[in-house]
Amino acid sequence: MIVPANPDTLRSAALATPAPGLFDQLLDHPAGTSWIVLCLASQAVIALALLVYWNAGQQGGRRRASPLFGYAAVIAGFALLTYAVAIREPVFAIGQVVNTLVFARIAGLIRSEGRRRQAQKAPKFPIVAPDSAELKIDSIRNQSR
Repeated sequence: MIVPANPDTLRSAALATPAPGLFDQLLDHPAGTSWIVLCLASQAVIALALLVYWNAGQQGGRRRASPLFGYAAVIAGFALLTYAVAIREPVFAIGQVVNTLVFARIAGLIRSEGRRRQAQKAPKFPIVAPDSAELKIDSIRNQSR
């Protein structure tokens, strides 16, 4: 026979035990504290990369950001993807695959644009040192004066 609990007893028991804070929840997470620290750091890297790219996009429509941020975001995306696979969350994993591909594409675009700028700065014709015949002609001209 099931005896219904007294509502006053349940209410006082609920008020007596404080709810765990966010920090306590993170420390007691089933995945482990090291996973949580890795994932929070990865999210911070991705957020920083997004802010850098957003800021670069606002400056004249040209990407002026270092591809280093893109590479860091790709690594962070792989870390989050690994975590999603470890906790067996397929929706989270699929989202991280897409995010990682987007950051890889952005980093590739920035890198190719940097290479294009370097190619434009390079001289069109190679600089060749004068050969010995030209030096002899110059020395003959200087002697005749």
